[in-house]
Amino acid sequence: MKTDSGIKVNVGCGLSPTPGWLNFDNSFSVRVARWPAVPVLLARFGLLGGPSAKLTAMARRGAVRFANAAVRIPCPDESAAAVYSSHMIEHLDRAEARVFLAEARRVLRPGGVLRIAAPDLSTPKGSWPAPTWAWTAPPGCGAG
Repeated sequence: MKTDSGIKVNVGCGLSPTPGWLNFDNSFSVRVARWPAVPVLLARFGLLGGPSAKLTAMARRGAVRFANAAVRIPCPDESAAAVYSSHMIEHLDRAEARVFLAEARRVLRPGGVLRIAAPDLSTPKGSWPAPTWAWTAPPGCGAG
């Protein structure tokens, strides 16, 4: 969606696209949605069902578009008033996270808002799955 202040972008929306926003996801279900016969064949062979089939249907209706935000967010430079991502960044490795953050910065207008929701990995052990990467605070940042 475009407003006077720019578009609003939801990256990694999955089954929760935000009405009135551009909603992007990198899932297989969204990729195959562009070929009408493919989801039908996958469902027939039991390879696409439940939430995946629902996401494919959303993509077919245009509610969710494909984008790999670890490569490029398909929006023009400085076009977004807001970029939102919920529980997506923890699935990226360090290099991918850096690209995603650089892409978010690229598409945000000056003064735009970036909001990222991620799990609190400092909660008691066992509350969250182990991350697939490790983060080390840079010297002098006061963390850790």
